[in-house]
Amino acid sequence: MELRKIRTLKGLTQQQVADGIQCSATVYARYERGECEPSIETLLWLSSFFEVTVDCLLGNNGNMP
Repeated sequence: MELRKIRTLKGLTQQQVADGIQCSATVYARYERGECEPSIETLLWLSSFFEVTVDCLLGNNGNMP
């Protein structure tokens, strides 16, 4: 996941994202650091908040072998 990259490109703080997806800033920071994996529900919230696909959040750039 490239959460930090997406967040910084959009000019957002971790707190703004956490507020937008209704979680604590601590939990969101753990997602960015890869210390824990977001649930499917959280991935959907992130996808909607960032206006990107879940595939994008998961690092799938569409290049199939």
